[in-house]
Amino acid sequence: MKVLSRIRGYKPLAVTPTRIFLSKGTDICVGDHGLRNIKPFGRIPANRWYDGLGRVRLLARVLRLGVTSMIAVDEALGFLNIGSKIYRIDLETGAVELDFLIPKGRKALNLSIIPHPVGHGNALVFGEYYANRAGPMLGGGRAGSEPDFVNIWVRCLDPGRGDPRVVGGKWAVLDRFEDNSIDHIHAVVAVNNGAEIYALVGDTGANVGFWRWEGEVERFRPFAVGGQEVRATWVVGGAGALLYASDTQLEPNYLLRLLSGQKAPMRVAPIEGSSIYAGHIPGGIVFSTSVEPGMPSGRFLADVLETRPGPGILSNQAILYHFDHAGESLGTVFAAEKDWMPARLGQFGTFMMPSGMENLGGRILAYGNAVKGHDNCCLLIEP
Repeated sequence: MKVLSRIRGYKPLAVTPTRIFLSKGTDICVGDHGLRNIKPFGRIPANRWYDGLGRVRLLARVLRLGVTSMIAVDEALGFLNIGSKIYRIDLETGAVELDFLIPKGRKALNLSIIPHPVGHGNALVFGEYYANRAGPMLGGGRAGSEPDFVNIWVRCLDPGRGDPRVVGGKWAVLDRFEDNSIDHIHAVVAVNNGAEIYALVGDTGANVGFWRWEGEVERFRPFAVGGQEVRATWVVGGAGALLYASDTQLEPNYLLRLLSGQKAPMRVAPIEGSSIYAGHIPGGIVFSTSVEPGMPSGRFLADVLETRPGPGILSNQAILYHFDHAGESLGTVFAAEKDWMPARLGQFGTFMMPSGMENLGGRILAYGNAVKGHDNCCLLIEP
């Protein structure tokens, strides 16, 4: 392993066949695949208050400011989200425009492009990711006085008409869960060349896990649910199986495989902590672990200032792993300790990765978040 480049203050967002897009506060920048020649490209509309606070790193962490994720549809069009807003970005001119405001201040953990489940061509999709006060974790799964839903949103990327779910350029609800039945949705992903689409539901309760899209009824249905070993934020498919890492602070974590026709996962290898972020590289998958606290106690100040990791977090290090599909081997690429700030207040210690990393030909881009010596740093690594 060799660190080829390290730059502070930039977060890698998306990689296309020719460029890397990064954020620096509310500025969008662009550079080449060697992480060189970085220059301003576009700017996310923001008021001075938001922009000013976002340039102070500690405040940006505490207030959860900055770009969460970005995905490039092609070399001409991309989408990114920041807070409850999803922006459309012209990758030729740098123009940034608001595309969707997620209702009720809810957020998205990531954006995905999948074959449109009820239309033609491709679609942009995400599930709502927020602190659901009626969900199993915080609310015990008790319906509130005004029952609501946790929604999966879809936007057609190709021209369409009729059904609001397939009208090009419009956002619509693809599916929904009763808010007391789940906490939130980590991701909606397509695997095996789009033949299978899964909603990855978190964090606790009987419905946590993999829900698969059933075209006959146009709904997501339970596939492998009910335990922390099927709690995941990313998954890759191949050879009749699903490969993923568990994302739980409550129990030991593993790299796992769900074989075709089976609902119970098989453990491939133990890992040191929960896994939230992953990126594809040719022939393998790169993923990181997180250093995070255990279950909230319900006491606000104690929870915010908690410094002890949860029982499923076996190390104070955030670790970047590489799994080689052909060799079935798991190795460590990079690691760094969680920094001094409490994890709920100052964010989990982890490494984030941009979308489209497979375009780097095997190199790895990682962004250090809340880790000693590498917080707010972009690393280009030769594994």
